[in-house]
Amino acid sequence: MGPYGQGASSHPALTGVSRARQLLSKLIAWTATGSPKGTLILDFTDVGNASASFLRESILAFRDYARAYQPELFPVLANVTDDVREEFDTLLKARGEAMPGCRLDASGSPVEAEVLGELEPGLSQTLERIRQRGQVTLMDLRGTSAETKATTWSNRIASLIRQGFIVPSPEPNKRVYRFVLA
Repeated sequence: MGPYGQGASSHPALTGVSRARQLLSKLIAWTATGSPKGTLILDFTDVGNASASFLRESILAFRDYARAYQPELFPVLANVTDDVREEFDTLLKARGEAMPGCRLDASGSPVEAEVLGELEPGLSQTLERIRQRGQVTLMDLRGTSAETKATTWSNRIASLIRQGFIVPSPEPNKRVYRFVLA
């Protein structure tokens, strides 16, 4: 699973900025070496609790790093406890952001997708349209609402990509967007 799982079972409560930065360093080194693409599940199964400062300096910093330097990598949180979810929600809402989460079934496949934090209503509606259709183009979205301008759809798509909810296809001439857990 990578460096995250190696330390999680011995430290069920994740706190401290220095420990968070150590995890961030390991995640960056691991992904830089392996250059993974697609959805990267960060499994919180063995984590009982985590402080907001730890989550900000590790998980959110890694998500931001991935968006800036590894744009084909999309971190998703899995099996987050209620206590950790509360910390994430508070932290993300304060930043006006959200992050995708899910639960993993017995085979390790993502199920029960969720939003950690809060998406503004327009982003939430756009994400739901993409999830319902499986994949869409910008033209598909424009055809769903005559009163929503093309620039609005483009801005929503860009925000959902930045927050890790949707994945663009690699073809620049005909971009297709799909939900990160599709």
